[in-house]
Order: sequence, then structure tokens, then C-alpha cells
Amino acid sequence: MKKERILVIKLGALGDFIQMIDRMFWIKEQHPDASLTLMTGSMYVKLARHMGIFDSFIVDNRTSYWNVADKLRLCREVKSGDFDCVYDLQSTSRTRSRYFGVFRYMSRKSFTWMDLPKLERRIVTYRGAFRKSSVESSSIERVIAVKRRLDFLKAAPGLLESLPHPYVLMIPGCSPTHPHKRWPAESFAALAQKLAEHHIHTVVIGTKAEATEVNCVAEASPFVVSLLNKTAMSDIADLARHALASVGNDTGPSHIVANTESPLIGLFAARKKPCSLKGERTHNLISSGTIDLITPDEVWDALLPYIDEQLTKK
Repeated sequence: MKKERILVIKLGALGDFIQMIDRMFWIKEQHPDASLTLMTGSMYVKLARHMGIFDSFIVDNRTSYWNVADKLRLCREVKSGDFDCVYDLQSTSRTRSRYFGVFRYMSRKSFTWMDLPKLERRIVTYRGAFRKSSVESSSIERVIAVKRRLDFLKAAPGLLESLPHPYVLMIPGCSPTHPHKRWPAESFAALAQKLAEHHIHTVVIGTKAEATEVNCVAEASPFVVSLLNKTAMSDIADLARHALASVGNDTGPSHIVANTESPLIGLFAARKKPCSLKGERTHNLISSGTIDLITPDEVWDALLPYIDEQLTKK
């Protein structure tokens, strides 16, 4: 019997990718014997490999539609995939309209297109006609019930052993296109100094794009360890699990921490749209205005119960 071929589409960004991991595992449960392919950005392939459920990958870095060579490559890989079912976890106009249209045009057999965020299913026949119907509510309830523990993410050998303990993990960076989401680096530095006064170390992480923020915190105290550009996404979960707590902006690494059951203080500016990092042990501090109005003392007060709890356990 021919093996069922399933394509899962989730292009990014990191925080959104993390939020969809539960659905990816759920899809594997629904198709335990199928061959699963993930269409995603190149920066998420390594993270997805750690999940152990995907057999292959199609890299889509969302290049310009004028990049004809890349679009032809994607079309070839999609066509050769000969997929029986597509799960769209991105659910944007790019995937719902353009990508669906391409799949519909190229397919030479019937297939199913599942849009889980929109709770919609399209049955596409060989000639391209389609109909829509709601995904069964029982299936959606099962998806929502799945817990995201990220147990498959482990730190590189020797990383945790190289760090001083106890420590608080800090994530001062954020997308450069969202400066309103960045708590000032000087505030992170002031918090690191306050931790040092209590003989608690700070481990600060970030990429080259966040070097200014990371270095500002690193220079605040000899109790700070900088892991600037030294961590992979697979390291972050373990760094959080072994920390007393973490403090971070609304950014991808913070979403990883939120799903580890580790204490996290999430920092937000006031917004009309509800905002929060969702985790069982996450405390969101939302400013009454801009994010810089949150003071280091407020964050310290939010951290203290977690610090006391973890030190008592140790």
C-alpha cells in the first residue's frame, strides 16, 4: 500500500512557529504511518529536525514573487511531493490564496487542504473543483488540548556546565522592525546589577543583530555572562529550565521559554490588541504606556517570588 504523503506549511516567525508545534505533533498522531514534509524557512529547519517527526523539508524563505528561479524550484518540489493532504498552519493570504491556487493547478489527483487556524477544509478533485466544510470540532479540541513541553529541545553538550549558578536568563533583543517591543537595555542592565547585589548571576542571550543590547547588559556587572551569538534555538529551552527565572521581550526565544514550564517575566508596551506570552508559569508585565515605563524595581518584584521558590528548592 502506498504511503500517505502529508505536507505541513509553517513559514514563521519564530514565536508563531513555536505556537504551532503542538499542532505539528497532533498531525503526526493523525497520520502515524505517513511521510511528513515541512515547508518552512531555512532558519527553522534545524529546530524542526529536533522534533523527530518530519521526513523531509521544503525551504521557503518567502522571497519576492519576482524571484522566478526560486518560485520554479518551489513548484518543482511541491509537484514531486505528490501530496495527499496539506495542512496550512500559516493561514495568511499568501498560503490561503496564492499557494492554494498553485497546489490546485498543479495537482493531478484529489487532495485535501486543511486550514487549521481558520477551521476550514477544502476537498480538491482532479479537475480542480473544490468545496468547503468545517473541520470536526472534536479534532480541534484535541489539537488545543496538546501540551507544548518542548522536551525535544536540548542544550549543546557542556553549555550548561560552563555557566555559573544560580542565574537568571535575560532576553533583551527583539525584531528590529518592532522597537516598541524592546524594554531598554539600560533597564535590563539595572536589573542585572540588582541581581548581582544578591549574588545571582545573569546569563544574557542574543544574536549579532542584538549585540548593542546584549553588550550593555554584559558590561553592567562581573556577574553577567554573555552568550552573544553563541546559542542555537535548541539551547534556549534548557537554559530556561536551569535558570531561577527568565526575563524577556515579546520575541521568539521568549515564546520558547514560555512553553518550558519555567518561570518567565514577559515585558510589553500597552496595546489595543491583547498581548501576552502564554505559559503556565509566565507573568506578563504590561505597561500603561510605552514599554520603558516599566521599571527595573517592578520586574524585580515580579521575579522575587520565583527566585525565592527556586532557591528554596535548591
